[in-house]
Amino acid sequence: MEHYKSDTSASFSEISEIVSEYTEWYNLVLRSLVFPDEVDTNSIPLRKTEKLRKWMENSHGQELMVEGVYDNLNALYQDFHQLIERLLYKAQENKTKLTRKEFDELTAFFEEFMTHLRRVEQDSSLKDNGIDMLTGLRHRSVMHEDLEKEMERLARRGRPFCVALARIDQYEDMRKILDRSASLRYTKLVADFIKRCIRSFDDAYRIDDGLFLLILKQTDITGGLAAIKRLRKLMESNEVTVDLGVDQKPLLSLSCCIAEPVEGDSPDMLLQNLKDDLDNIEGDDGGVLEYVEMSPLQRYMKSET
Repeated sequence: MEHYKSDTSASFSEISEIVSEYTEWYNLVLRSLVFPDEVDTNSIPLRKTEKLRKWMENSHGQELMVEGVYDNLNALYQDFHQLIERLLYKAQENKTKLTRKEFDELTAFFEEFMTHLRRVEQDSSLKDNGIDMLTGLRHRSVMHEDLEKEMERLARRGRPFCVALARIDQYEDMRKILDRSASLRYTKLVADFIKRCIRSFDDAYRIDDGLFLLILKQTDITGGLAAIKRLRKLMESNEVTVDLGVDQKPLLSLSCCIAEPVEGDSPDMLLQNLKDDLDNIEGDDGGVLEYVEMSPLQRYMKSET
C-alpha cells in the first residue's frame, strides 16, 4: 500500500477531531440507509472517510502504530467500508430500507471499529503498544481488560461471544529437546495461522510460549467452534512437522478449549476453568473441548455429582 504523506506529522492528538468527523459521516450513511427516499447517497461526503484513512496510513508510515496494530485496524476499516458500499448500492438501486439483520451487522462493525480506534489511543501509552512483539498478536498485559469489556458488553446488550484457550501439542517436549529460538519459531508460526483464521474484529493473545487466548466476538458457541475447526484444518493442511528427535516428527497441532461466557462470569474464573479443562484433554494429537461456561456454583455442583 502506498503511504500517504502530508506536510504535518501524524499524531495521536489528531484522532479525536478525525473520529468526530467520521462519526458525522457514519450517521449520514445510516440515515440514508434507514430513509433511502430522503437522502441521496451520492451527496455523502467521502472526504471525511479519506481524512481518517490518510491519518491511519501516515501514522503507520511514521511508526506511531506498530505493524500488528495497523494491520488489524486497516483490515477492520476495509471490511466495514465494503459492507457500507454493498448496503448503499442496495439502497440506491432498490430504495429499500435496512433489514434488522443488516442494521445489527452494520452497528456491530461500527462499534468494533470505534473500539479499535480508542484502543490505538490507549495502547499508544504502553511500551509495546499492546502488541506482543514476537507474534503480532495482542499482548497478555491488555488481555484481562479486553475480556472485561466484552463481559460488560454481554451484560449491557446481550451480544454473545466465545473465549478459546489453545495450546500447542507437545510443547513441553519442544522446550526440553529444542533450543528456545526453535520452539519460539513454532509459537510464531501458530500465531500466523491464528491471524489468518480469525475475523478482523476478533482478538488473539499470546499468553505464554505455546499458549494462546482467542476472543471471538459477536458469535455463539457454534460459530466459535467453527472458527477453531478452521484453524485446526488450516494447520493440518500445511502439514508442518516438529523435529523432536530422529524418530519423532509429529505434525504441529493444537488442543483447544472453548466457552461461551454467561452474564456474571468472573474473567479470572473463566480463564481458570478453561485452563483446567484444557489440562484434562487427553492424548498427544490435539483435541477440541466445548462447554457453555457455568457459574462457579454450577461447576462445583456438577463436579460433586
